[in-house]
Amino acid sequence: FIAEERRPQFGFFGDSWQTIYQSKNACGLIEHENIKLIKKEDISNIAFIYIDVNELHTFNDRYGHAAGDQMLLYVAEVMDDEFKDSKVYRMGGDEFLIIVKNIAKSEIDTKLRNANILIEEMKYHISIGVAYGSEGEDIESIFKLAEKRTYEEKSRYYQHKELQKTMHTPNRQVNTVT
Repeated sequence: FIAEERRPQFGFFGDSWQTIYQSKNACGLIEHENIKLIKKEDISNIAFIYIDVNELHTFNDRYGHAAGDQMLLYVAEVMDDEFKDSKVYRMGGDEFLIIVKNIAKSEIDTKLRNANILIEEMKYHISIGVAYGSEGEDIESIFKLAEKRTYEEKSRYYQHKELQKTMHTPNRQVNTVT
């Protein structure tokens, strides 16, 4: 598959998606023309930011798909605002990828922290994995590392959420060791 650089066909979003690009799949994105150009460059100045929106399915079930679409759009717009010189790709479902070039790690961290504050103010939650060109031998390995880190963070998010739910369950019995 070749990644498509076009607005997703959600009708509902209209022109709000004008700078958010959709990819048919990650492998296709890696083969996209812009990425092919990166392959020829020094990859040390590249970072891949892989984002997964937590609890989209639950959100859709509770509030409806239009509300879930609004959540995805909000996350995409916040990321697009923070990373104005980079493209935000919707990988499908609740996943996004931002390909960043020539931005210091500290600046990426600041932008992600700012974005996460705005997203959490809306009571949305995301998992983020970042991988830098210096951490991989090629862009495919950098992409896979960013994706892996995202899923590790997502796992921690759900483990923490489950722990919180257990701690706040009424009438729970606590066993103590004596």
